[in-house]
Amino acid sequence: MKKLLVVALLGLLFVSLAAFAPLSAKGGPVASNEESVTVYEGTLYACITGHEAYVYELIAGQHLDAGRVMISTDGEYFTITIEAYAMIDDVHVYVYGENDTLPTRRPTPGLAPYSLEDVQDTTATLLIPVGEGTSYTFAIHVAFAEVLEDETDPTGLAGETAYAADEDAEFSGKGAWFYLVAFHIVPCNGNGEEAPVIYIAAHAALSNGETAWALGEYSFIDEGISTRWGWFLSVDTYGTHSFDIYYGAGQNNLESGTLIGTLLVEYTVDTVTITYELTEPMLEEVHVYVGYDYPTTASPGQFPYKLEDLNGAYTAVIVVPVEDIQ
Repeated sequence: MKKLLVVALLGLLFVSLAAFAPLSAKGGPVASNEESVTVYEGTLYACITGHEAYVYELIAGQHLDAGRVMISTDGEYFTITIEAYAMIDDVHVYVYGENDTLPTRRPTPGLAPYSLEDVQDTTATLLIPVGEGTSYTFAIHVAFAEVLEDETDPTGLAGETAYAADEDAEFSGKGAWFYLVAFHIVPCNGNGEEAPVIYIAAHAALSNGETAWALGEYSFIDEGISTRWGWFLSVDTYGTHSFDIYYGAGQNNLESGTLIGTLLVEYTVDTVTITYELTEPMLEEVHVYVGYDYPTTASPGQFPYKLEDLNGAYTAVIVVPVEDIQ
């Protein structure tokens, strides 16, 4: 079972928690000197690896919607997952603890203690060690790649600078603009408790005509269920678990496949909630198997739970009552 340490873009989902003092107008911590800077809170996303995970907007050019950023933790490391609408060149991250003075001028991206260089992808993930406290502030900077002379830029993001913030972020300071976000380490109540093992196969028909499957530890081929590619997964603890979604991975070859999003499985004593979250391409139909035994077929049309005519949605949610699982 793959639990989220990194993850995956859109549709999302996600409550302010206890923060530092004093508070700014937005509810976040402020610098301890006379100048102050707003710190933006995230939106509660899910319970992942035993802790609450939060999502933030990625804002380019001060006001352009450029994607999303998720911060999660397992108590030892922060996982920062960036899902952008354009090609990422570099990522730079500063982390401030509860007793650190927050910057009132843009921290120099090139001097950031944590960075990824020459990413050349629309997604990026960093793991950062957790310190001693429970409340932190991040400056998460993204530099978008330039386009070549013979290329177009339909996103308008090429060459732009972006920071994690929220959709209403406003820079009122002096000098080069930047944004800060707050994150609080909060364990999830009841997450990780043992539960009856369930098996899930999650299929999607995509707007580009391709087929996609959530990546699990079992394959239909290896288990002798079918000669078709695809996987199914198991969940044996209550809480929220995350799995990657791929298309084009014939014969279960991930090197030939494309990662396009995340499948969230929220398992409680009453329900199993399955959420598809895709970047590109989009959803046309989803088909799901949930049971106490392995699926007996890899034919999505025979799975008991489905949503059809999604017409290019980026997200889809199926809720299965536990009492209905066989």
